[in-house]
Amino acid sequence: MLEQDQAEALRSGSDVDSSIDRLSGWQSARLDLYKATVGSTAALGDPTVAQEAPGIYYGQYVAEVTIQRDLGSFLLKNLLPLVLLALVTYVSLFFSREKRYIGSRISMGITAILSAAVLLTAVTSSLPDVEYNVAIEWGYYAFIFLAATCVLVALISGRLVEKNNVVGWRNLNIAARIYYPVFCLAVVLAYVMAYG
Repeated sequence: MLEQDQAEALRSGSDVDSSIDRLSGWQSARLDLYKATVGSTAALGDPTVAQEAPGIYYGQYVAEVTIQRDLGSFLLKNLLPLVLLALVTYVSLFFSREKRYIGSRISMGITAILSAAVLLTAVTSSLPDVEYNVAIEWGYYAFIFLAATCVLVALISGRLVEKNNVVGWRNLNIAARIYYPVFCLAVVLAYVMAYG
């Protein structure tokens, strides 16, 4: 087995009945096999070992298996709810100028923030503290900031409706409708540049 290439060694070690091979979202990436020596410089109470002997050593075979998460399915599973939530929040920017919709816009933004916080807790509680976990956290934080921006826009829109400032309301909402997808695109591009 020491002479096998990586692909063959990984295939020959798979067992569909073994629990490690049934873990969804994980795959074996590398298998390293080598010989090593382990032992002690002490005689360990063996009277046959002379005092000047260097100790007792044993030969061993070491198998190191590197496994990695299937990142695509992991991100899809954990970020798809956030993407859908972002789409619903974006729709709130298209509500009518009527005063009765201001409260709905505010409550949609606050609900989006709370939902993202719950999703973030669910995602991060099941993961160890590793680099891609931090990347997911920043994605959720970016969305929470964006949803808070939608709440701020709704509050300012409400003030403009009270003052009957139609031009200001229209300009603010057009700017918000452009800002939202540009912000999302900037976050995605930052992720691609930072994490490949």
